[in-house]
Amino acid sequence: MVLSVEKAVDKLLRDLRVGLYSIVVLDLLVRRGSLYGYAIRRYLEEAAPGIAPSESTIYDVLKRLEKLGLLESYWARGPAGTMRKYYRTRPGVEEVLYKLVMQLRQLLGNIICDVGGRDNENG
Repeated sequence: MVLSVEKAVDKLLRDLRVGLYSIVVLDLLVRRGSLYGYAIRRYLEEAAPGIAPSESTIYDVLKRLEKLGLLESYWARGPAGTMRKYYRTRPGVEEVLYKLVMQLRQLLGNIICDVGGRDNENG
């Protein structure tokens, strides 16, 4: 069954955002060290007000990254004294992140050049 255009676009954009959020979360944890889910969301909201992912999306991304072996979690007391599940990167994540960013830059560069080339041909 083919999805409607709107549903197909929504699904593809959601998948794209989750992939991009994965890169952003990895980068944040490499730069800041261990953080819990709500703190990650706060950092993202400060960096991109209005377009930060929901808490459930953040936790889905964290679970996915942990399942891939890129993150590990542990329980510790948070700033207010309550127990929080913290996430930290595992060894080798910096190399994974670097390769992801390089591939993304190349991909986006190719897409932008291709789209620009089409516009020029049709203009």
